Amino acid sequence: DAGMQYRLSYDLAGNNRNAATDWVRAVATMSSGNVGSTHRIAGGDGFNTFSFTFMGDGSLGRLVFRADFPNALTNGRYPNQNDNIGLLLDNIVLESIPVYEPSTLGLLALGLFGLIFTRRMR
Repeated sequence: DAGMQYRLSYDLAGNNRNAATDWVRAVATMSSGNVGSTHRIAGGDGFNTFSFTFMGDGSLGRLVFRADFPNALTNGRYPNQNDNIGLLLDNIVLESIPVYEPSTLGLLALGLFGLIFTRRMR
């Protein structure tokens, strides 16, 4: 929904097979652009919770978890290349966060002040 704020949270752990470090990028893609977070996680790291917030723009969006993005290059190669068993991903939660518009609250306060002022004048 346009103007709705969302929070994406997820748990990531290392690959638990070896000590190699893996990279992953979590991204919310929309027509207005991409919002996300990049993580570098060692092979033996346990689960940690990560999250980020973004504003909906009314377009059909996607949530993407990628290991093959340009900034993950080391020595001209992707560290996750040829690794079909990468990081561990669990507990993906997408939730909407209510956003209160200050203008609406300001109009309500102004109306209440007007009612109080009118009563005092009588």
